[in-house]
Amino acid sequence: MATRNTSGLARVMLAPSVLLLLVWMIVPLAMTLWFSFQNYNLLNPANVSFAGLFNYQYFYTDPAF
Repeated sequence: MATRNTSGLARVMLAPSVLLLLVWMIVPLAMTLWFSFQNYNLLNPANVSFAGLFNYQYFYTDPAF
């Protein structure tokens, strides 16, 4: 059975890996949300403009969807 001291030490040792895992998951999610609101052209990445909800409106009104 783990004592209170070793349990606290285990949490301290696991904290960096848990934080790294959270960052590893949250950053791509945030970037995906950010790019979903942009008019982003892969052929000309410098030409970026704000699209708002137009991308979602286009997606939901597309007959192929």
